Amino acid sequence: MKMSEKVTKEMVEKALTEQKVPEEPLVYCGPSFPAGSLPQYAVFKNGIPKQAKEAGKDCPALMHLFKPVSKLAETRVNLGKVGSRDFQLYQSVTNYFQERGNRL
Repeated sequence: MKMSEKVTKEMVEKALTEQKVPEEPLVYCGPSFPAGSLPQYAVFKNGIPKQAKEAGKDCPALMHLFKPVSKLAETRVNLGKVGSRDFQLYQSVTNYFQERGNRL
């Protein structure tokens, strides 16, 4: 990931405040949380769940993998493209889970 594309905590805070009332449901496109507490492609009507917000404080990339449902097909394609932003975000979240021993 290029330094100019690095996800910062400030970006996460901005994303959290801007997405308090989403216009459409969000789908989590990152890897499933350990122990199945947040499965990949889970859909949320009332914004980002609390456990994801908490994890997003330590792993800002995670917050960028909540997408409007209307962007799901595009995001799934991008997840398979090595070097795409979504691919890099997914890898960052995977590394975060591995570094923590697959625990939250």
